[in-house]
Amino acid sequence: MKKFSSKYLNETNKLKYAYVGFEFEFYSKGDIPYYKLLEKLNNTFREYGITVQGIRKYHPTTKPTEKNFILTPDNSGGMSMVELITGKLNYVYARSILLKCLKFIQEYGYTNDRSSIHINLSFNEEYQKKL
Repeated sequence: MKKFSSKYLNETNKLKYAYVGFEFEFYSKGDIPYYKLLEKLNNTFREYGITVQGIRKYHPTTKPTEKNFILTPDNSGGMSMVELITGKLNYVYARSILLKCLKFIQEYGYTNDRSSIHINLSFNEEYQKKL
């Protein structure tokens, strides 16, 4: 019987068919105002050609895309929690975005036991047809 980790660690080539979306819940460090946090996010992601749109509504109907992320309030952790939501990203690209977001939160925000990262993973239709 193969170990779980052995089986899947040897099949990482399948991740080229994967798409990843992130939802980062965090608080701003030092009570940085929402509009300033939004400005800092746009400056951070400009080099990737990504715009971060601020929507002051919990669970907005606007959907993020690969090049247009969304910053919203997240009342699940209190009035000062925000959520940065990415669009669907290919796996390789998503890894660099993950690191960039974590570094941003480390510099301008903080987390606690009420905040989290949600990771959404899917596979493209071409790959699903092969299964």
